[in-house]
Amino acid sequence: MRRRLLFVLVPLLAALLGALTVILAQTYADSLTQGLFIRRSAETEDFAAFAEPVLRTGTGSRGLAAALDSYTTDVVPGATVAVYNNDRELIYSNGPPPARALRARDASLAESDVLAPKTAWPWHRTPMIIGKTIGRPTIGAVVLEAPTARARASRTA
Repeated sequence: MRRRLLFVLVPLLAALLGALTVILAQTYADSLTQGLFIRRSAETEDFAAFAEPVLRTGTGSRGLAAALDSYTTDVVPGATVAVYNNDRELIYSNGPPPARALRARDASLAESDVLAPKTAWPWHRTPMIIGKTIGRPTIGAVVLEAPTARARASRTA
């Protein structure tokens, strides 16, 4: 009787622990992705505030370029930042913007809300793309494409 009971309960207990582990891993990954999204979103807001006087007056583009270059080399290596005016013309970029960044630009210029990104799992290599409007009324958009390698690496450590 005891042996039959063990044959039934041990697999059930293993299945329960496996299910709880999957739920815990999903929650942990979502939490780290959300934290990364909040940080990058705040940085993109800062870039939009910094780019607004440049787009309104047409002066200070060297300071904007220096700040964005410093960010993409020192703070988040491998990131791409692009600044667009209201006519969808590229004002500044430190690299070629991918097609997804162009969709984020169009959504930002339409003053659409930014949706939270998908969970950054260790086996997914997709970067996080965030777009923000510049000014009210909208005079442009800033699009940030940030790598998720550090967030993905923290899940495997």
